[in-house]
Amino acid sequence: MANDWPIPEGLDPRGRLAAELIYQFFVDKGITEHGDSDRFHLPAEWNQRWGRKSLLIITHDGGAHSAAFNEAYEQHSLMAELRHRLSTIGLVPEHYASWYTGIRPLESQSE
Repeated sequence: MANDWPIPEGLDPRGRLAAELIYQFFVDKGITEHGDSDRFHLPAEWNQRWGRKSLLIITHDGGAHSAAFNEAYEQHSLMAELRHRLSTIGLVPEHYASWYTGIRPLESQSE
């Protein structure tokens, strides 16, 4: 099991703040395990069609944290709490696929 969540170098300051907030949320909820495949990513290095204009990309393909991003897990209150915490710093998650989400400013338009 992997529980580390390294924050990539080169993130925009708001992207770094988002990563720190999300990681603390995972710790608070006891959902840090990610199976060694999910993590934070730099949008500039992202090779998928959607998300390159985000502040941060997070993958969630079955790790304990996946329920905070993917509606298929039906953990609506968990998703709502993360969305609320991000909104306190002017950010919002944008779900691009079942396995990854981008974090963007509330005021920006989606991709």
